[in-house]
Amino acid sequence: MRIKFKNFGILNGKDLCLYILGLFILDSIFHITGYFLGGSKLGRIGLLGLMLIISCTGIIRQKICKLNRNDIAVIVLSALLSVGFLRAVISGQDINFVKPYILNGFIYLLYLPIMYYCLDSVKKCEILLQYSTIMGFVISLFAISLVISFILFPPLLSTILKFLYRMNMVLLISGLGKVARVMLKGIVLQVLGIFGGFYFFVKGENKLFWLGVSFINFLGIAISYSRGIIGGVILALAFWIILSSKFSGIEKGKAKILNLIGFIVLLFVLLYMLCGEHGHFFSYIIERFTGTSNDGTLNSDVFRKMMNKMIHYKILEAPFWGGGLGEHINLRDGAIEMTYQDIVIRIGFVGLSFFLYPVLSMLVKLLRENSNITLRGVIFLSLIAIMFAAYFNPYLITSLGLFVYCFCIRAFSLHTNKA
Repeated sequence: MRIKFKNFGILNGKDLCLYILGLFILDSIFHITGYFLGGSKLGRIGLLGLMLIISCTGIIRQKICKLNRNDIAVIVLSALLSVGFLRAVISGQDINFVKPYILNGFIYLLYLPIMYYCLDSVKKCEILLQYSTIMGFVISLFAISLVISFILFPPLLSTILKFLYRMNMVLLISGLGKVARVMLKGIVLQVLGIFGGFYFFVKGENKLFWLGVSFINFLGIAISYSRGIIGGVILALAFWIILSSKFSGIEKGKAKILNLIGFIVLLFVLLYMLCGEHGHFFSYIIERFTGTSNDGTLNSDVFRKMMNKMIHYKILEAPFWGGGLGEHINLRDGAIEMTYQDIVIRIGFVGLSFFLYPVLSMLVKLLRENSNITLRGVIFLSLIAIMFAAYFNPYLITSLGLFVYCFCIRAFSLHTNKA
């Protein structure tokens, strides 16, 4: 189907899906090959420029009254990060360091204006969400199949990994204590697929199918990603089950079963975080913040205090607008990851405010209104899951997490405004 650019963004649902999917595939090709128009950075930034022009043109052509305060906050956040990226380039900051954490995030952020001017109705939002959920489902099935294959045929693991590394690709496969991180961006669709499956389950169409899709997406993440996102997603799942059993009109007997499942899931999360081969999660976090961790050089309380001083110093250097996306604090073989303090270092308290505003305003609104609480609970808890995981994983604040975060905010806004 040919994409219609006549009105710069007044696309029907299927055109929109093809447009975004096409950009996603192009960007993935540039990312994997590493060479396009003189290098992956230049090629991907060129692609972003095209995306931004089309997106902003569409936003300008639409009436500003369609955007509420949450929408505007997300767009301003995207603009701040874009400006921060340009500041990093102009001031000669270390873009090579920035690349794995920020450039990918910059790419995903430029998908967001597309969502904000194209997804002007619940129907369009649902079409894209449905397609994304199914794509995440397929990726999760692939991840599960790989893990099963590795269990049945152990030599297959090393063979595949050697091939992927030779092709300059990394497949995120993590399970049974073996972790190999090669970034394919399917995790975006997997996380979005969990939210999408819940969304359509609550809506009441083919409930069993969408519940199964959510479970497969969840399982795909559980065997292929870090415990931070697993914890966030499972907690959202547990609370969602409790909410849905109380407010979605499920029969009393089935509601008790769902509550029991929710309790078991929550218990599993606690046990997973507190014990086991990859456990001791809470004690690890406490040790990190109290300076008693045995994690290499971080076991020194003096080092921990020095690191905190560096963070405070960086924040005080440019508290309002930050120092640009290239700002970072070197530690050992890396740097402080993309925690909320790091957002302040890069785009200041202004940027952090625009990041937090939609979620806080949604919380206030949820406390004031009780109508359709299940659907809103699903959306809100999806955001909480992403924010929880984002604190412990650098990729989720500026890239994967923001993509899902803003999609959820848009869905919430559309239902609130009854678009």
